[in-house]
Amino acid sequence: YIQPTQVLTYTIRFQNIGNHVANSVNITDVLPDGIDVSTLKVMAQSHEGLSVVTKGQKVSFQFDDIYLSDSVSNKEGSQGFIVFSASPVKGIKAGTILRNKASIRFDNYEEMSTNEVLNTIQSKQQELSMLEVKAYPNPAMDVIYISLKHKMGKYSNKIISKVEMV
Repeated sequence: YIQPTQVLTYTIRFQNIGNHVANSVNITDVLPDGIDVSTLKVMAQSHEGLSVVTKGQKVSFQFDDIYLSDSVSNKEGSQGFIVFSASPVKGIKAGTILRNKASIRFDNYEEMSTNEVLNTIQSKQQELSMLEVKAYPNPAMDVIYISLKHKMGKYSNKIISKVEMV
């Protein structure tokens, strides 16, 4: 579950498991309709020579002249990655599910798909119902700890700003 204004960060890792050096790596990602492609930013990459082309929701990341080693000859040298971010469209509705996966092509070989990632836009009511406030230990002598936690993990930007004990 994510906030409607939360920036999403995607990491795509690849490895040349073929039996010779790969000259090029092309990563194609058709971003879901709820993502604003104009907010896309490349944050990190493993190799030089990256070109990025967008057409509608389709993004192509191309590494030319990468000379990516094969995994048998050089396991570490056969790996690479790209990290990019993008934001949901303004006014995205609560409950919208954003599914994303990419495909990777080495040279002119067949594409391989990545795993799919799923994000759901949560509403204010969903967020509040998922929040859990705890005070411990109980009973306490002189120190009380208070925690604010989202039941599904770190999906809230809420903080405790005031505590009133009666």
